Amino acid sequence: MNFPYKGLCYSIPAEQSIDPHNRGQIVQCDLFDEVEVKSITNAVISMECLFTNMDRSFAAEEALREFKAELNSLVSDNKYDIARVDRRFRAYVMEFRLFLDHWKKHISDLKKQDEKYSALYEKLYKDVTSSTYDSNDYYVLATVIRNYVVHGYDSINHAHVGDAAKEVFIDRDSLFKIDVAASARPVIQKQEEEINLLQVAQESFTALQTVQEQLMNFQITEEIGQAAVTLLNAKKRIDDAEISSKRWMLIGEQKPKEISWKGKMVQGIDLEYRIMNWDGYIAIAQYVAKLWQEGYWVEIQRKYSI
Repeated sequence: MNFPYKGLCYSIPAEQSIDPHNRGQIVQCDLFDEVEVKSITNAVISMECLFTNMDRSFAAEEALREFKAELNSLVSDNKYDIARVDRRFRAYVMEFRLFLDHWKKHISDLKKQDEKYSALYEKLYKDVTSSTYDSNDYYVLATVIRNYVVHGYDSINHAHVGDAAKEVFIDRDSLFKIDVAASARPVIQKQEEEINLLQVAQESFTALQTVQEQLMNFQITEEIGQAAVTLLNAKKRIDDAEISSKRWMLIGEQKPKEISWKGKMVQGIDLEYRIMNWDGYIAIAQYVAKLWQEGYWVEIQRKYSI
């Protein structure tokens, strides 16, 4: 028994299938030869190893978007409406902190694979987060306000809801109700009496993106850069051919295997396949290609002597 498909394949909905007995017909993509499919497969494997780290900023970005949407929906300073906005902001500063904690844990876990690489990565993490803390007041404020809300305080003390602008504020001096790091005190003291929380969220997220970019740069290599270009070029050929499918797969080696079917052992196949996430690959490939072409990763890796 042989599975009739191999390489890069996609499925089409039942209503478009030429086989009425196939509820989701699989079609082999003939745009690429065997060597090209192998290159695409290797590129996919390279990109997937970056997915987790690329995802680290997505939660903070989504929390920021939800906070802004809730703020923009305000029609009054009713305490219940303000409480919803407050929850959204608190969710953002929590994700802000989790972003940093997740990266720290990821780098620490690398010790099991390569202690030297992990140590160099850890030094980069400390340097990047320290320099961002020292140079960006909003990064500091987000850190302090996160600590403030985990002590049981609300983040919003005042709100202004008008036709032209909707703004929420925290009192500067209220932040001193908790123990504040000595390095953060002058940053807080030089703020206006009321600190605009939307500005804190937007500017601190921009700082997180800078941190993310430098930490991602540490993972870029010639191989990763070429993988990104391979996927971008492959997707362009697929789009140019006007092939539209939401489900793509890479089908590899097939081996005969006995399987249980309705209480009996029958001959089947052990199929090696990988479901593809084109949207995800293209998003990260575009990001990686940008970093690779800018070349800053070379400077980062030279500095930290990989």
